Amino acid sequence: MKQLILSLFLLFGFIAATFAQVNPNSTYVRGYTRSNGTVVNGYYRTTPNNTINDNYSTKPNVNPYTGKTGTVNPTTYTSTPSYSTPTYTSPTYTSPTYTSPTYTSPTYTSPTYTYPTYTPPKW
Repeated sequence: MKQLILSLFLLFGFIAATFAQVNPNSTYVRGYTRSNGTVVNGYYRTTPNNTINDNYSTKPNVNPYTGKTGTVNPTTYTSTPSYSTPTYTSPTYTSPTYTSPTYTSPTYTSPTYTYPTYTPPKW
């Protein structure tokens, strides 16, 4: 019977540890004295982030420094995110305009030669 109770206790502890998602980073807050004279001792808290679900004070998380279970209900998200299908616009295509090249045949002209004239020297 003791083994059954111990087994159930360990199973419950394992399940609670599985669902409890505590922020692994903690920050020490130094003690201080309030303006009315009350002394507040130093304590550890989870490092601030953008959710309360991993804080020591949120159910079912357990503060490892004090052993106390959280009392704040976790945030639940009831709305499902909405996604829209991306739209596709097909690219437009315009055919290129093409003009055929024109060919002009070259014209040939015969070269002209001029022969030098010889003038004999005068003595």
